[in-house]
Amino acid sequence: MLPTKKIIGAFKSVELLIAFHRNRDGTAREKAHAWSPKNAFAWLSSDPKDQETFAVVKGQNDNHPDVHVKFHPDRIGLVREEPFGWSGIIADEEAVRVRVGNVWVEIRNDGSVKRTKGDDTTFLEEDGSIMRLTHDAEIMVSGDGEQMSRRTDSKIEAFGPEGFISRKKQA
Repeated sequence: MLPTKKIIGAFKSVELLIAFHRNRDGTAREKAHAWSPKNAFAWLSSDPKDQETFAVVKGQNDNHPDVHVKFHPDRIGLVREEPFGWSGIIADEEAVRVRVGNVWVEIRNDGSVKRTKGDDTTFLEEDGSIMRLTHDAEIMVSGDGEQMSRRTDSKIEAFGPEGFISRKKQA
């Protein structure tokens, strides 16, 4: 059944382009030369540094920015301006990665998740365990919640079914 209301979308058009990053003699260009292929068909170059196939999805207005869809032999990426939530999405055989602000969230093909912001990385493993690595601590929690540990430069603390330990590291 088709919707009866008019759909108001964020995008209005798509243009397929090929960006040539090198001149015919092999020298690098200062600015890529964009060309629209005939019949909207393009082969994917084995080296996107030389030639890159992408589509520009035009936004309806300033509230809906353009999205660039980049096609590489091993992945597909979506890029748009940062002030509008996500600014990058990369999908390949191993994972889907999304950039929101200065945070990358990666969902791996085994269901595990990795979140990275600067030098702060958090892992949610497929068994439910959590590991967080920061510049000053390493924290781990088992998937069933029975074990937890925290390591810093000066101390190791842990608890589990056997009890609780807290030890200062020897210098």
